[in-house]
Amino acid sequence: MKSIYNIWVFIACLTLASCYDEDPITASDSGNAGRFEFPQGDNSWDDDIIDIYNEFGVRLIYKDILDQDFTKSWIGGNTGMITYHGTGCINDEMTQFYVKFMKEHVFHYLNPKITEKILPMYWYLAFNFHNVWTFPTATLYNPMKSQGDLAMMDCWLTCFWGQNVGASQKDPLIAWMSPLAEDKTNYTIRRCFIINDVITAAIGKGNIVMPTEFDTGFDHSTRLVITDYDEDKLKPNYYLNRGYPGKINTANGNYTKPAAAPTAAAATFLGYVQLSIRFTKEEREEMFPSSKYPFTKEKFDLVQKYMKEKYNLDLNAIAEGPATWNITPYPELPPAILP
Repeated sequence: MKSIYNIWVFIACLTLASCYDEDPITASDSGNAGRFEFPQGDNSWDDDIIDIYNEFGVRLIYKDILDQDFTKSWIGGNTGMITYHGTGCINDEMTQFYVKFMKEHVFHYLNPKITEKILPMYWYLAFNFHNVWTFPTATLYNPMKSQGDLAMMDCWLTCFWGQNVGASQKDPLIAWMSPLAEDKTNYTIRRCFIINDVITAAIGKGNIVMPTEFDTGFDHSTRLVITDYDEDKLKPNYYLNRGYPGKINTANGNYTKPAAAPTAAAATFLGYVQLSIRFTKEEREEMFPSSKYPFTKEKFDLVQKYMKEKYNLDLNAIAEGPATWNITPYPELPPAILP
């Protein structure tokens, strides 16, 4: 039994070590890491994929993806009542869209200092990623959008579109929270989701550390006033007077007020980061006027400055997005498969 355990540990170490090889890849290389040939073609977007790999060490995979590739790391995967399903891109336009989004909306704002030892070997660009819950009397479909939807996967994944929708959803574009042509807010939400996952992982790994001075002035024990009547806003314990602006709902990308019980320092810091990459400086000023809530404004300024100077992360630039944010052509999509 001990020898078998040692073999599995050895295999795991080899797999993890292969995530971080330093040698640049060119279009003539076969990749020789796992079952996927890399790069997967000789198109213009493959050049961008190689550039991303050479800087960040992650391989964007867009074709030849099987259900088995969505199995969870080290724990068996598609077994029991829940199975995971999906494919790679279904046309060239979808691949082009994904790669341009990842290049211009995601990796453009990141740097290897914060992604080191975080990004996996593979990052799938998927279509129709969903799980299926099979019960004796029913089968339920659950659309899944990104790497944040599946803990303990040995890959990361982004899915913008799909066909199989659950009983509560009739529109695949809503079910997968797809970036919509000509709709900047939808692009912003998906960019925020992906970069939030990277930053959250970087904080968990210790690549990003909260500044000690951030916590100065907070009271994490006294309950907050979270109602928004005019008389409440004048109270010392009103949440914005106390410097608790809230966070982003990672299910829909909308703003969420804090709970009455204040969060701890680390969660409060992450909330400031989330709000800073979801809303621009002008939008945040409208939401949390600095003339009314100077303590909250002070903390936003501190977080923005610290992340830019310490980690070269321009949070407001992430919220603004690329100057040319709309990606064309928009991929042609098949009809929905309704339950």
